[in-house]
Formats: sequence, C-alpha cells, structure tokens
Amino acid sequence: MQTIFGIENYHVYITGESYAGRYVPYIANAMLDEDDTCHFNLSGILMYDPCIGAFDFQNDMYTLPFIEQNNNVLNYDNSYLSHLAQADEACGYAEYRRDYMQFPPSDYISSGLPVYFNRTDVKKAMHAPLNVSWTECAREAVFLGGGGSGGPEQYGDTSPDPIQGVLPRVIEATHRVLIANGDLDIEILTNATMLAILNMTWNGKLGFQPQPSKPINIKLPDLQYGPTFEVMASMGLMRTKASWVSSISSVG
Repeated sequence: MQTIFGIENYHVYITGESYAGRYVPYIANAMLDEDDTCHFNLSGILMYDPCIGAFDFQNDMYTLPFIEQNNNVLNYDNSYLSHLAQADEACGYAEYRRDYMQFPPSDYISSGLPVYFNRTDVKKAMHAPLNVSWTECAREAVFLGGGGSGGPEQYGDTSPDPIQGVLPRVIEATHRVLIANGDLDIEILTNATMLAILNMTWNGKLGFQPQPSKPINIKLPDLQYGPTFEVMASMGLMRTKASWVSSISSVG
C-alpha cells in the first residue's frame, strides 16, 4: 500500500481509547521492529482512558476513593459508605494504596492480593483442607486467546500488559507518549492508571520519581467533537479534566 499510494516519509502517530490501550503500544512496538523510518516513522502515541496494566485488580483498589469523591452524584448514605470502608480495609485495599501510591515508588507492585480462598481463615470457615493450596485459576495455560476467555474482561487477550515491555520501549524510542484519563470514568479509574504507570520501568527508573505537576495546555480546538463533549462532560468518557492532563499525561 505504501508503494502504490506513495505513503512514505511521514511522521506516524497512533491513537486509541479504552481497550485500545492493549493494542496501541503493541502496534507501535511492531513499527519500531520494522526499523524503517521511510514507511514506519513512529513519532508518538496518544491514549485516552487506556487499559495498560492489571486492569481488574487495580480498579478494585480505587473503587472506594472514587465513590467517596463522587458521592455528591452517587448519593450513598453514610451507613453504606461505612460498610464499604470496612470492606476496603478488611480486603487490604486501603493498606495497598498506602504502600504503593508513592512518589517515587517504593517497589514493584504485586499483581494482586493473596487468593481469597487460600487464606487460612477462609479455609477454616469453609472447613476446607488447610494443606491444599487454592489458586485463582489453573496453573497451566487454559486460554489460547481470541476465544472470548482470559485477559482483561475475559476478551481473550492474554498478551502481557503493555507496561511490562512494549509501552516502555515506545516511550524510550519516541519520547512522545501521552496518557490521559477522564476523572469520571468508572470503568478505568484515573488512579488505577496512575498505579499501572508507577509499576512501569522506563529509562532505567521505576515509575514517576516526583509526582507529576507540570501543566500541559492543549489549545487547539476540537472542531469535530468539541460541542458534543462539552455537553457530555459528566459521562467522563473522552472529556479530560485539566487536573488529570497536567498530572500524568506525559510519560515520555
């Protein structure tokens, strides 16, 4: 196609949103593998509300803070909030946030908390054998991918999370990677994405060293969707608050 239509010597930028966070870094990495700046001159990537890390458990970590921050809309009563807070502490989520949401990061973040059914107290409550180790899933590979099972949200994508390799490579190669998140997006929480970035190593260092604070001002108007997203801002889909963009959108 490049030859037929004369597509060459262009700067290539790849963008995507939500689940495309699984694919944009891999596509960008494949272009780098081509080592051909005439046809694959990758110059940067942009992702909105991307799924780049351990999607499921990282969202769990920040569900309670999200609810508390937005309870003026959700309108849960104090009794229910207290119940959620107790569960948050009992499940270890609050301690997890205290240990790992730090700048610079204290250590690599575990991929998850201990399997619930492998806890001694749970085994005793279930009258299950204490000498048997319970796992969340089979130890051997059972998902081959592409069949709607395994991976984030059971979509069948069992590739390693982008933060484990391909995304750091793209950052180091292009120095132009933007990650933005809608503060009202409950599907992929802002701080869950931050937690993923804190568990990513690029340029020889783990995560952000100081907490990002330099503003990024994008003044170009969105001529196609601007009015639409002004109206739909409360949905938190593509609209990004300045506080988020200025905080962590530049990782390259």
